[in-house]
Amino acid sequence: MRRSEVKLATVLTLFLITLGIFVATHRFVAAWDSPSLRYRIRLAAGCLTLAWVPTEDRWPTWSPRDRDYIGQPGLRVWTHTWSWITYWVPRARLARDYHRWIDIPLWIPVVSFFAWLSVLWRASSRRKYRRRRGLCIKCGYELTGNVSGVCPECGTHT
Repeated sequence: MRRSEVKLATVLTLFLITLGIFVATHRFVAAWDSPSLRYRIRLAAGCLTLAWVPTEDRWPTWSPRDRDYIGQPGLRVWTHTWSWITYWVPRARLARDYHRWIDIPLWIPVVSFFAWLSVLWRASSRRKYRRRRGLCIKCGYELTGNVSGVCPECGTHT
């Protein structure tokens, strides 16, 4: 396999994994409580929820199954009824007297990750193209006949 095919296969694999996680969050709930029981990370309904409480006695419950695990730190996974409810915009509750939470829809980190990946991929492709054509890898100046090893345009060593 060529290098570009490996990159494409890697991107497609990452995309399928994230799509699988997104679909799975509509059927399963995963929650992690800190040992101090003041922080919770929850993955459900296409959202990553970060929650924290000012005191231990006022912890939020999101589902009847969630109530069974109050006061037990660690990671838990359980099923719930299939839900197509997906939050498309971030939500937050930052009240002073009760629990605080922030919902981050999963599409936001996924899209930002793939945008970052495409920028890196394009930059490396541009450098390889310029190197093969005999151009300066930084500015694209044609270096045919240049024996000094330095680009006269930008001063980059070739």
